[in-house]
Amino acid sequence: MITIIIKIGLAWLGLSVLVALLFGWIVSRGKEETMSELKLRPEVRRFSEVMERRLRENDYKGGWKDCDYSYLTRRLQEEIDELHIAVQCKSLDLIPKEAADVANFAMMIADKFGGLMLESLPESGKEEK
Repeated sequence: MITIIIKIGLAWLGLSVLVALLFGWIVSRGKEETMSELKLRPEVRRFSEVMERRLRENDYKGGWKDCDYSYLTRRLQEEIDELHIAVQCKSLDLIPKEAADVANFAMMIADKFGGLMLESLPESGKEEK
């Protein structure tokens, strides 16, 4: 009798594990599909547009590919200071621009060290099609 109970218990345990694994696979598969079709939040889309606008305004400077790390971090700190002043002054015109400048210098540092290469990004980081 005990042997039968143990066998039934093991069968239920095995079935439970199988169901849990299958459920986990289904959930993770759904997430992969969602992440590969990444939709940007409206705020992120608008902010990235401000970032791009700020970069284009400074295209005449030649980009960041040849800038060294110490220069980029110094400029990042300067932009953080400018953002802080804009926030203190409650300048609704300057806050998005200064915040985009901060984000752009952080992006430049990430790019400079290879962190934005498409091959190194996880599935969720791929660009939209």
